[in-house]
Amino acid sequence: MDAPQRLRAISWGFVGGEELEELPIIPELKRAFKVKETSHFEREIYMDWHGHWHMEFPFSRFLPKDEVFVLCFIVRSKNKGKFQLAFNIRTEEAKEPYREILLVEVVS
Repeated sequence: MDAPQRLRAISWGFVGGEELEELPIIPELKRAFKVKETSHFEREIYMDWHGHWHMEFPFSRFLPKDEVFVLCFIVRSKNKGKFQLAFNIRTEEAKEPYREILLVEVVS
């Protein structure tokens, strides 16, 4: 984050295909860098009917300036190519969600 903010929710999923079947899917999330977990930060995580993931925090999660938030997930695709992965990030401070598109290249 460019400035200290209180994170409320993140959503992400592939967009831009004419048919949903053409897009890669994210079948599961992973816990980055963790070998064993004894407790975790409470949050609601679910997938909607478009195959987009949503992570919502019951309480704002404070992220200091230049802090990162790591998401780790598996991507599967029937097709090779470049695909648009859309992210929406909601914070307490912003009136509108921050939106960003990343290009993901599936090579095999």
